[in-house]
Amino acid sequence: MLKRSFKFSVLCSVVLTLSGCSEKIEKGLVTGQVLSAKGEPLDQVRVYFMPDYAKQTKGRASWAVTDGEGKYELEYQNGTGGLGAAVGWHKVTLKDIAGENHRGPGKPPAIRIPPGYMDPVKSPFSFEVLPGEQSIELKLKGR
Repeated sequence: MLKRSFKFSVLCSVVLTLSGCSEKIEKGLVTGQVLSAKGEPLDQVRVYFMPDYAKQTKGRASWAVTDGEGKYELEYQNGTGGLGAAVGWHKVTLKDIAGENHRGPGKPPAIRIPPGYMDPVKSPFSFEVLPGEQSIELKLKGR
């Protein structure tokens, strides 16, 4: 009887340990729009939401590319896809990829986003992702 009880205890410990290895990250669905300082929608902008570990946010980054109306919908980067971002505070960066995607004659378009927006330390954007759905407008300052 003692032997059987010991085996059961070991089995329970293994199951509990393994179940804790795949931590579930709560996500919120985030959509929004990227706008120039003049309020014009910016297409072909890569939007990154990076968990702010200093504020105890766990999880991976989320990202999206804006459409022709400057709208985005974040995708969680866990290798299996899925929409959303980890619940908690995030540093948000923007990268203008219109020039990278330029094909054809002529010069690529001028970069529309100042370099500081590409650096998570310098970016003025920091947002809290909440459970459920939310829309976050990202409007450039100045220019």
